[in-house]
Amino acid sequence: MVLVIVVAVLALLAGLAANRYLRPRLLSEDDDTGMAVKDLVGPLLTLTVLLLAFVLVTANGSYGKAEVASRGEARALDQLVESAE
Repeated sequence: MVLVIVVAVLALLAGLAANRYLRPRLLSEDDDTGMAVKDLVGPLLTLTVLLLAFVLVTANGSYGKAEVASRGEARALDQLVESAE
């Protein structure tokens, strides 16, 4: 988990540095039109899919842990019932 956060932060910093130093060289002086909404849709969809994937993986892990805990509780209850008889 910590490794994922560190890699994400490093990628963010590298992206910001590249944007700051490389973008002025790539844009011409007369390019002042800016970005259109259609230019943001692709990256926004990608970010949404990645976020959804992380949520699904986390939820799956949580359900797995809950299943293991419920099986352990069922075994303990079964042992209590057998001891009581």
